[in-house]
Amino acid sequence: MSELKKILVIDSQTSGIAGDMFLGALINLGANVDKIVSAIKTLEKAEYGYNNIKIKIKEVTRGEFKATNIDVTSETAKRTQRSELVNIVEDAASKLDISTKARRFASKVIRSLVDAEAELHNTGFDDGALDEVAMVDTAAEILGTTVALDDLGLFDSKIYALPISVGGGTFKISHGIVSSPAPATLAILQSKKFPFRGGPIEAELATPTGVSILVNLADEVTRFYPSIVPLKVGYGAGTKEFPEMPAVLRVTLGNSMDDGLIRDEIAVLETNLDDVTGEISGYTIDARERAKRLIADN
Repeated sequence: MSELKKILVIDSQTSGIAGDMFLGALINLGANVDKIVSAIKTLEKAEYGYNNIKIKIKEVTRGEFKATNIDVTSETAKRTQRSELVNIVEDAASKLDISTKARRFASKVIRSLVDAEAELHNTGFDDGALDEVAMVDTAAEILGTTVALDDLGLFDSKIYALPISVGGGTFKISHGIVSSPAPATLAILQSKKFPFRGGPIEAELATPTGVSILVNLADEVTRFYPSIVPLKVGYGAGTKEFPEMPAVLRVTLGNSMDDGLIRDEIAVLETNLDDVTGEISGYTIDARERAKRLIADN
């Protein structure tokens, strides 16, 4: 019987997705906290511009649902150039004890984020400073998520995403008041032709970092859950709370129903008959049919 394949379903159809929400959900799912904290602390270097990094991981309640929240802060948060932020994430990832797939994932996520910013502001990859995404939490969430996925063995799994809800209304960023989804978030979704929908409330529900992680991770987007045998469910929370709904991201880990449960493997034995007469072959076939009928009757 074939080995069961892991499936991860990322359900952001109600509360959207942010980097801290997804990382929190993976921790809630069982990812090694020590490995995640150690990876994030590697960013604490003078050449990276982040000093005295503090990491708080705690269980919180959102709408009576228990979830894991991770908060990363630093004393220094300089306006980093786009190429600098890419170099920070890729250099830090290269020094971690993680798989090649994990390193490639971290690189794709940060480059999707930076490419979207460059496209929006009509500047080159090496030009222009970053504002919100230059904070330490962007690099921390990308590295932490990469390590958590690798620790859970999810880079070899099938990953589904439900259509993402991005919220609505307007909110303020460093460039002024913008509509939800934020311009960078929309640019990332557009670059990957990733489906999304507005609502269900007036707030920013999908952040550029969260969306960049999602579009580079999901193998397939589906309206409904695939056929799955659930094993674990993880809930992650960000900093926001809403009276209308629990602001949590849900991820479900399970096994595929297509392997082993409705399909089995059989062995086929074949041979060539070189010197057998037609009479013997015919008798053998008739004998086989008689044996099948006898078994069926009994």
